Amino acid sequence: LQDLSGKPTAMAPQWTASTRIHYLYNFENDDPSNRLYPTADDVQPGQAIHANFAVAYELVPQKFRVGLNGYYLEQITKSKVDGNKMPGEEKVLGIGPGCVWHVNPDNHVFVNLYFETEVENRPEGVRGQVRWTHHF
Repeated sequence: LQDLSGKPTAMAPQWTASTRIHYLYNFENDDPSNRLYPTADDVQPGQAIHANFAVAYELVPQKFRVGLNGYYLEQITKSKVDGNKMPGEEKVLGIGPGCVWHVNPDNHVFVNLYFETEVENRPEGVRGQVRWTHHF
């Protein structure tokens, strides 16, 4: 949940929830990699929907939050090579613990760990992420 400025809104004084939902459209590539597609003249990856979500609890006011976060991706159209539809669409749900440290109002460090499940047509695993955000 976010207010008009994009900041998470409070469900209770220390709790927040947020989500981002995306639609991914890929245009045709008429110069594909010879390594990946040695004989192809054109490729077009399938379209997909994906979302990121998080619920967090503030442990240290204005400084540190911990919570549960995740992502979901589902390819909704088939990929094409030379106009021919390829079998299999990607799908994945990753969910796990995370935290954010608000170093100061302009610098934030996020640490997330995702355990993937419901995986189809892509590698499955445990993924970690460390991200620093600076507001200019």
